Formats: sequence, structure tokens, C-alpha cells
Amino acid sequence: FFRKCCKCLFWHFHYTTHGIEVSFFYAKSRTCSFIVLQFRINPKSDFKNRGIKKMVKPIMKDIFFLGQKSEPATKADLQVGRDLMDTLAANRERCVGMAANMIGVKKRVIIVNLGFVDVVMFNPILVRKDSPYKTEEGCLSLPGIRKTTRYQTIEVEYLDMNWKKQNLKLDGWTAQICQHELDHLEGILI
Repeated sequence: FFRKCCKCLFWHFHYTTHGIEVSFFYAKSRTCSFIVLQFRINPKSDFKNRGIKKMVKPIMKDIFFLGQKSEPATKADLQVGRDLMDTLAANRERCVGMAANMIGVKKRVIIVNLGFVDVVMFNPILVRKDSPYKTEEGCLSLPGIRKTTRYQTIEVEYLDMNWKKQNLKLDGWTAQICQHELDHLEGILI
């Protein structure tokens, strides 16, 4: 709908299809304007009948398997990225990132929660790191908390879900999450 009042222009559009709701809000006055775009998936919708396959995998806890280096991912491993997205979403309350070996797949694929979006990375490479610090971390695959060294700022190159090369600079908490998952790919257990 469209509405004008108090010297302010307000516009709202809402659309629902196949269990996905899209809302677009726009407001403008003489002094400011803002836009909000929101997507929401209805959890009660039936994805199986709409061609969307959800696959939540069990969490691997075998230390021997987790301690092995992962192999390079290929385009044939795109489903692994989707499985990581579904499994992370199912464990959202206790997990902020995952590596493919945590769901029993020995491939170089990770997912990192950036606070507002989850990013799947195929064959990620740490290309830069700055400002080391000591911290403690836990892992969904292992009990307890362990001490480790992380870097405040990192830069990672990877292939995205469209198999396009990306470069991402991270700092603070998101950099720490990414480094933990990168360690998983090397068989390093924290």
C-alpha cells in the first residue's frame, strides 16, 4: 500500500509465495529516508512439495575422523554447502559456524555466521592475518573449552555457492569463527 501523511511519504509492499514472505518498506521525509527489505520463510510450509530439499545432518564426534585433513571441494559438492546451511540453522542456538567434516564429509567447505547472514565457503584460503590474541573456544563436535591463539583481522579467499571467487575481510568475532572452521579443514581440533 501507499500512504502520505505528516509531510512524510510511506510505502509498503508485501508478497507471499510458496511459503516465502517478502516485505519492502520505504519512508521518506524532507530530512531522511530509509528502506527495509525483509524475507521470511514460513516454517510450516511444505518444502518437499516445492522442490526445496532440507537436509539436517548429525554432528560428527569421531576424533580420528575430525583429525584428518579435508580434500578440495568440487562443483559436485554444492549439496554439502546446502547441508551445512540446514544443519547450522537447526543448531543455531549453540553454533555459529561449521566445517563439512562436522557433518561427516571430508571436503574443504565451511559455513560462517556473519551476524545477519550465513556464508558458505568452498576451498577457503587464509591469505592475511593480523594482531594475534589468546582466547578460549568450544566446539559442537567436542566437549569442553580449549585455549587457542586467533587473529583479530583476517582476509579469506574462497569460492561461493555460484562457484565464483570471493575475497572477504573479517575482524573480531566473525574472524574468530572463520579461523576455527578453517582449523577443522586442516584436522586441527580446538
